Amino acid sequence: MSLLTQRVSRFLTSRPDIKSAVIWGAGQVGDQLATLIEQQFPGIELRGIVDSSINERKSVDGREVYPVSFLDGEEKPDLIVIASIAFERKIFDIISERYPSLIGLVFRLSQSEIVGAKLTDAVFQDDETLLTELLFEFPDSAEVWDEFARRAYTQNLKALYSVCARYLKNDD
Repeated sequence: MSLLTQRVSRFLTSRPDIKSAVIWGAGQVGDQLATLIEQQFPGIELRGIVDSSINERKSVDGREVYPVSFLDGEEKPDLIVIASIAFERKIFDIISERYPSLIGLVFRLSQSEIVGAKLTDAVFQDDETLLTELLFEFPDSAEVWDEFARRAYTQNLKALYSVCARYLKNDD
């Protein structure tokens, strides 16, 4: 199981109230997450996979994939998982603009609730060990790299960590 699917699995395990989900992203990660939900979380109805790059329903690797407009007529799911780190910000912006009432249902792989809570604990407790664990558990979180940059002991490390954070925040 990949690090990303492990993250989603932990999240779903901690949230027994989630009964339906939509995955946004029809690539490899989206396919892995669909399989995860179907096999390990039978109590969660996978309502569909949405992808920004298509204009009409089509089959991708044996799965039905829907255009963004799928969410227009769909009953509100309990969860929307953005299954792309590369396009996460753009997808989140689309959801914010087209479906603002769904923002609270979004799970972002690089900026999940877990990262925020653990990062808050690490900063509040001034716990360097917890912060280091976060870096290994969530290497794609710009917030964690920003905190490392803030705490860096040398200018070279500060610059290096800042570059990592900027790279992860980059929209391109």
